[in-house]
Amino acid sequence: DQQQQQQIMYSSTYVETKGRKLERARRIKTASTDGAGGNDVRFSGTLGAAPDGLPMLASLVRNGITFGTVEVQKDTCNTALAVSGSRVLALMEQSPPSEIAF
Repeated sequence: DQQQQQQIMYSSTYVETKGRKLERARRIKTASTDGAGGNDVRFSGTLGAAPDGLPMLASLVRNGITFGTVEVQKDTCNTALAVSGSRVLALMEQSPPSEIAF
């Protein structure tokens, strides 16, 4: 009984997190209504506002209104990769992991 080993290869690309999907959906929706190709709609950042609470809170509220979600901080999953059983997960400290589909 031989164990099969799988290799994970690095590629310089972005992980398709919920945040990226929400931004893309918003751009497509805007493009279909304004006919101009859509605006470059992105989550407002929060790290630049830290440690000032009010600007950070304003960014989070703006994200919730813009994207219609309670997950107001974008999950960038830029920290590490982890293998859990047959799943590969992209990690970020402040958000749940995103599964990478193959």
